[in-house]
This record gives sequence, structure tokens and C-alpha cells, in this order.
Amino acid sequence: MDLISYHRAPALLVTLLAAVSASAVNYDANYVTTPPVVDGAAGDAAWGTASPAATGFVKHDAPTELSQEQTQVRVLWSDTHLYLLYEATDGAIVPSATADDTGFLFNAVDDAEFFFDPSWRQAGTQNNKMYHIVADPAPTAYTYTEAGQDDTGWNLSAASDFAFSANGTNWTIEAAIAWEDFNSTGTNSPGKLIEPPKHNTIWGAEFGRIHSMDATPNNAAFSRWNPISGGFRQRPFATLTFKGGPAPTKVDISTGTVTYTTGFEAPTFTAGATVSGIQDFVSSFPDVFTASAAQSLTGNQSLSLAAGTAGRTLNQVQHTTNTATAQ
Repeated sequence: MDLISYHRAPALLVTLLAAVSASAVNYDANYVTTPPVVDGAAGDAAWGTASPAATGFVKHDAPTELSQEQTQVRVLWSDTHLYLLYEATDGAIVPSATADDTGFLFNAVDDAEFFFDPSWRQAGTQNNKMYHIVADPAPTAYTYTEAGQDDTGWNLSAASDFAFSANGTNWTIEAAIAWEDFNSTGTNSPGKLIEPPKHNTIWGAEFGRIHSMDATPNNAAFSRWNPISGGFRQRPFATLTFKGGPAPTKVDISTGTVTYTTGFEAPTFTAGATVSGIQDFVSSFPDVFTASAAQSLTGNQSLSLAAGTAGRTLNQVQHTTNTATAQ
């Protein structure tokens, strides 16, 4: 029987991947060994290896209506960073920030917005659990960062970088966000990233945009990638699937029970409850629970498996009974 026990130790042996159904809107982020130079330009050869851009942004309160000013977002990743290329068609560029976390008006100005939840919570009660990054479209490329609603105590380090460029009134934000910077342990933080993603890891994600009041205003003051109604942090998020790069590690469970942690410190589980997701669960080590139905296991909880076939690939664990074949 597959058992789940909560485990706070930061040491990692292997990463489990999410096993719940994917969102209808997904972007495949491709792995690169030669990353783009972060200079605000879209011409770097690395971007030619990215999946087609996430686009088709819609009005945030009328998700069947396309924004007239469109946005394109491409994503890459490496062992050290998450790379973003955000290209905006615009009638005028109106920045507002005066420093990092300072002067962001969030209305009637131009901003690029990014939301990430590595633990992929999809319930509406979890709207405030996310890493939120806003980039100001100006040569200074100031950022507003929060790990959870209004928790601006989380900031990016010098290991992360943002750059801006303009072509007339159209503009581009390019970014490299260090995996080590997803490190908040704040009250509303989605959790601390312990290691980079692996091939087929899934995160929750949303890309948003605030539009300034140009001479010919856009038909939407706010537009978004994922076509649902509500604020940008509204769940369900779209998904970001990491492709290429290191595969999840195979572990040998032929000699006895193996306990290991995953790569993300996510919410914990309720003692005695059947595991059916990763939301709203609270527990303390060493409580153990039956794993029932599909569950997202991209957190710093651990999975204990009885002895079975050596080298079993432990991803997409969905079943209450242990099997000898890869899940």
C-alpha cells in the first residue's frame, strides 16, 4: 500500500510530479543548456527553442473577449533559472514605479504580471498562495514581488535579473529568476523551493497585464492568459509544464520501505484523512495516511513505499496499491 508521511527534512532523494488532471490551458517550458542573455531583446537564439508563445490574452472580467492589445509570453528553464520573455503590443508606454516595490499603481499604467504556484493549488480558497512578480516597463525594470497576498517581505536577489526594451510603443520584458529565490517561508507563501523542477514537473501559473489609458484605450484595463473571470490570482491557474532537463530519479525499493521527500515545501496533510489533494491539510511528523485517488505530490511531504521492483520511476503516483511497474 502506498503511504504518505509528512517529513520536514530538507534533504532530497527524488522529485515526485503532479498527478492531477492538467488545466485546459498549459504552456510547455523547454529546457536549455545555453540560456538567453537577459538584455530585453527577443533575438537571442535560445528563444528560438521555446514553445510557441502563450498568447490570446482576454479581458479579465469577460474571458470570451480578446484584448485588442495583445501579449506574448515565452518560457525557458535551466538548472539554475526560470527565463521569461514578455512582449506587449501597446499604443503608449506608461510606467509608474520609482524603485523596487515602490510607486506601482496597478491601475491605468502599464505592467507585466507573473504568478507562480509550484505546489499547484487549484481551489478558490487558495487564491492568495502564490509567488507574484510585477515588472515595470522602463529601462530601470523595477519589480514588485510578493509571496502571498501583500507579503512584500519576499524579494529577488542579485541572482535574478530583469531587462526592458522598446520598439516604438511596443515593449518587452526579459527575465531570469533564480530557483534559489523561490525561498519564502512567509504566512501566505506557497512554500519554499528545495530543488529545481524535473522533466514533466507541473506548476500553476498565470500571466497578466495592466493596460494604460492610451490615446486610443484598449478594450480591457486588465488582460490575462488563462481565460477565466476574476482577479489574476483567481484559481484555477493555468499550468506550466517543464520539458526536457533532468528526469525524476529512479529509486531502488527492492530491499525495503524507502521514504523520500519531493522538491517543494508544500502544505501538509490532515492526520487520519484520505489524501485527495494538497490543499488545506495540516499535520505533524510522523502521521501516516492512505494515498487514495490522484493527488498532486509536489511538496516537501514524503512517500513511503513497500518493497517492489528495483528502479521503479516514482512519478504520477495515483493508486492505493503498490505495483511493480512505473506509475
